[in-house]
Amino acid sequence: MVKQTSLDAFLSVKINKRESEVLEVIKNHPGLCNKEIAKVLGWEINRVTGRVKGLRDKGKVRQLGEKEYDGRSVMTWEMEDG
Repeated sequence: MVKQTSLDAFLSVKINKRESEVLEVIKNHPGLCNKEIAKVLGWEINRVTGRVKGLRDKGKVRQLGEKEYDGRSVMTWEMEDG
């Protein structure tokens, strides 16, 4: 059973509108890298990287793995469980 304090802490983590948009892409397309997320959203890469970091810091997403993209090794993302 989850303690009420843990539930309160989880629910208190707020994400802003832009983070929510990035999170929705990651939810629907796990395994994308930042550049692919930017492409889906039609954003520049610099608008995505900070949002992904914020979501990581808040425990909403985690690294799924790595892959090759544009000749470079890049991190891929998925939503955290729970």
